[in-house]
Amino acid sequence: MFGLGATELIIILVILVFVFGLGKLPTAAKQLGQGVKSFQDGLQGKDEEIEVGADKKDTPDLIEDKKVEQASREASMSPQQKPTET
Repeated sequence: MFGLGATELIIILVILVFVFGLGKLPTAAKQLGQGVKSFQDGLQGKDEEIEVGADKKDTPDLIEDKKVEQASREASMSPQQKPTET
């Protein structure tokens, strides 16, 4: 397991007992486990979010919304900021 032997694991456990104390060690381990689970869930959610976004197609409503957004951005720009058409 990660190239650690029994001796190294015992040393790490002893250090953790000194740092956290016997009373707080289970709480710290539980919080660590919840953090890892939350991280994994976040990665899973991100993958699902990407897949859902890839399944969406540009519907006429979305295309129209994009055109309106672009027009409003261009209207709010000063003449110096407006992109020049080539």
